[in-house]
Amino acid sequence: MDDDTLCHHLEQLAVHLQVTIRYEPSAGKAGYCLLNGEPTIFIDQRMTLKQRAAALARMLCRFDCEGVFLPPVVRSLIDEGRELEGLPHGGNGNGRPPP
Repeated sequence: MDDDTLCHHLEQLAVHLQVTIRYEPSAGKAGYCLLNGEPTIFIDQRMTLKQRAAALARMLCRFDCEGVFLPPVVRSLIDEGRELEGLPHGGNGNGRPPP
């Protein structure tokens, strides 16, 4: 799967999970926070597609997406993100990150 398609699948997952993604200048960084109570992911707009996909996976792995169909390569990237973040597989069942 090419990087553009991978990013598209991750962005669609974010929409499904009701997570906002904002692409803004941020010195090559990505992060997650609650902005006005809504889960929001910030991605540096200058990142390559490959970097964006990796950053999105690391942020989205915090959410319960076990019941969501994802292509195997996307699911694998999410699982890798969980391992990197030290999170268990699965989630809390409500589509939101654990407290």
